[in-house]
Amino acid sequence: MVRTQIMLDEMQMESVRRLAHVHRISLAEAVRRLVQKGLEMGLGPGADKAGACGLLAIAGLAGGGPADLGSNHDKYLEEEFSK
Repeated sequence: MVRTQIMLDEMQMESVRRLAHVHRISLAEAVRRLVQKGLEMGLGPGADKAGACGLLAIAGLAGGGPADLGSNHDKYLEEEFSK
């Protein structure tokens, strides 16, 4: 593996942290999986405008769940962690 450094905005970082926690994987592993998924969806070198469609598809990877998840995420996290 090659060590690298990236910059994420606060919302991206929090989302990746939550994803890692829910799947019980490291933050680095979550980032690797997201990058791999993006590459598989055509976001790698030479990708054209189809890449934008791939980004929208990635945004839907964590789809589903309660309709009020955005406003009540702390409640759902607490429920998940208490299992």
